[in-house]
Amino acid sequence: MSEEVKSHTLVLRIKMDCLGCYNKVRKALMKIYDIHSHVIEKKENKVTVSGPFEPEELVKQIAKKTRKKVEVLESTINE
Repeated sequence: MSEEVKSHTLVLRIKMDCLGCYNKVRKALMKIYDIHSHVIEKKENKVTVSGPFEPEELVKQIAKKTRKKVEVLESTINE
């Protein structure tokens, strides 16, 4: 019996100083299949992601792929 993963929305802080950092984050997000949508706010160093994922695992994946510190600012479960 497998549990169904609930859909979450996370607001993350990821430092993006330059265009290269922005592109690294964007490419990493596009390669993670559990993410249905993402919004990158470069000036605020914020990334909002939505989809059926485990928040802790997603943060680890993003940190590993980008080699950047990822801080969770807000986490909500979508109905």
